Amino acid sequence: MSLSRALTRFDSKTPRRRDRETTQENLLQAGLEVFSELGYEGATTKLIAQRAGSNEALISRYFQSKEGLLLAIIVRYINEKKEMQLTYPPRDTVEDEFCSYLQTRVEQDIRFKDFIRIIVSRAATDPLLNDKIRHHVSYNPDPQLCERLKLLQKKGQLSPDADLNQICFVIGFQSFATVFMAHIIMGKDKDETLHALQDFARVYARGLGQPLVH
Repeated sequence: MSLSRALTRFDSKTPRRRDRETTQENLLQAGLEVFSELGYEGATTKLIAQRAGSNEALISRYFQSKEGLLLAIIVRYINEKKEMQLTYPPRDTVEDEFCSYLQTRVEQDIRFKDFIRIIVSRAATDPLLNDKIRHHVSYNPDPQLCERLKLLQKKGQLSPDADLNQICFVIGFQSFATVFMAHIIMGKDKDETLHALQDFARVYARGLGQPLVH
């Protein structure tokens, strides 16, 4: 095959590839919106496709099924959350670092509270879906928080033998659990939810050997 023909074939594929990626992105965004608004059972592939301005058959083509689309959205949500950068500067104490970190994560989770409700309910009632989620994503502690704690450890704010991964896991778990229970289930507003987490941060920091600041 001549170089000119090869380049022509490559160029002819590029727009189709871009179209496919655009269609998939539109379906993922539309699925996130419709699932959040109507729940899993209320959302239909027809409505999602209409919201995306796409053909309903493309959901099966790209994601196999409505559940496959939901799984793709969940995986992307979890992975994007992991990659969200901390926008505040490193703090001077463990307590301040915990409080700033928790405020950042609470604001992120509250923005997606309707979708979080769906994730938890589907994972709790559908073991097969839960297995698929665990297969595609890992629930590792936030490496950004671990790096912040390493800096504090070097400054003597944490014991040299402190298990930073375990500490970060506890903070991440507490953040998500409190948003789900206090804000989503109990209807507490953002300030009340954050206040509860900051109380936890102070007590946990004290348990790690940090002074309790009032």
